Amino acid sequence: MSILFRQTSPDGPRAVVTELALSPLAPDPAQKKETQVVNVYASVTDQTFFGLGGAATEAAGYTFARMPADRQQELLDCYFGPDGANYQFLRVSLDSCDFSIGHYEAMSDPTDEALTSFSLARDERYVIPLIRAAEKAAGHPLPLMLSP
Repeated sequence: MSILFRQTSPDGPRAVVTELALSPLAPDPAQKKETQVVNVYASVTDQTFFGLGGAATEAAGYTFARMPADRQQELLDCYFGPDGANYQFLRVSLDSCDFSIGHYEAMSDPTDEALTSFSLARDERYVIPLIRAAEKAAGHPLPLMLSP
């Protein structure tokens, strides 16, 4: 059995993938205990690791929009490209969050049962363009995890 270990460094390649063989660890005689443990149970299949992801917040989109195009592409490749961190999904806040450039909400009228005042205009300015750019860099649609 083995695991794939992905390591990134600002001083070296963007992402280095190493396959590590797993073998039983012997206790450290000086400490009288195991010092490094990774528990992998091949018979336990109730969890699936889908990969790493990041947050597409208004502040991130705002900063991204102000970057030169070449730096935008470099950032996208580092996070979402196959030779970078290869992020596989994004977390997106519903309404504003602590990483927004101001307070906002998609629907501020609690009496509007017809949702006529619902608007994603604020997200359309910075968040949605960041999501689209990330999906283009990834080469496929990214699943979104919505959080309040």
